[in-house]
Amino acid sequence: MNTALIVALAADDAPLKESVTPGVLGFITIALIATALYFLMKSMRRRMASIDFDEGLDEGSDTPRPAAAADRSEE
Repeated sequence: MNTALIVALAADDAPLKESVTPGVLGFITIALIATALYFLMKSMRRRMASIDFDEGLDEGSDTPRPAAAADRSEE
């Protein structure tokens, strides 16, 4: 009898599934993640723009230069 009463009381106090929301803590968490992502992307864009990328292709050719030929042409 006592078990049935405890289960009935616990069921009455349980929040409804439709009324459970993430609340303020969930909003703050998502806002912090979004802010961190914004600054990480901004930093990555700045670092990628500063890279001097040389593909190692000969002018007018689609084939890469061998490393030895590339070193001789720079001298």
